Amino acid sequence: MKYLIIGNGKVANNFANYLSLLKIPFEKWDRNTDVSLEKSVQDCNTALILIKDSEIDGFIEDNPPLKDKKLVHFSASLDSNFAQSIHPLASFTENLKTLEEYKNIPFITHEGEPSFSEIFPTLENPSHQIPKEKAALYHALCVASGNFTVLLWQEVFKKFEIDLNMPIEFPLAYFDNISKNIKEDHKKALSGPIDRKDMQTIEHNLKALQDDKLETIYKAFVKEYLDEKK
Repeated sequence: MKYLIIGNGKVANNFANYLSLLKIPFEKWDRNTDVSLEKSVQDCNTALILIKDSEIDGFIEDNPPLKDKKLVHFSASLDSNFAQSIHPLASFTENLKTLEEYKNIPFITHEGEPSFSEIFPTLENPSHQIPKEKAALYHALCVASGNFTVLLWQEVFKKFEIDLNMPIEFPLAYFDNISKNIKEDHKKALSGPIDRKDMQTIEHNLKALQDDKLETIYKAFVKEYLDEKK
């Protein structure tokens, strides 16, 4: 089985690197490639359309040679008319991962569609199928847990460095400690004034954050968590 990876973004480059490390045959094509897409797709069984979600179906429609191939995209939110969703439950940056890191990435597919092992029989990644009608919920949870936390930590790191003149290693050590607690037992990982319902300390925190974007976020978490525990 030979794959064609279409795209040149973070996901496409990481997946190409994964296949390269395993010496799995593939071709890679993007708009800057000298060879035509029609020629690149000839010898492949499966084409991975790893471009912007909004461009996937239009790209397939504009390139008829693709329609005779098994088509896959890695979007969790796109309900494509032509390609199957196989979503890697991971965050990718421009920094490539190690082989062991790639092997540990779970992949999510939809019930009633070919499984991950059918599309990638030589890959040993963990995989799980979900009902297609719950794909939007799944993606929303990915964004809430992955995007929101990154934005929060970026803001906190900035304030540690700029407002407190503290070396980045200090908040990074704190981040590692919190991550370790979540991995060990996510249900018991919460600590501090919100967990204790220590309103006096919470008010002091909010006063320190007055007129800062973190004040709004802090208030929202307090409200939702304390309301849930009533």
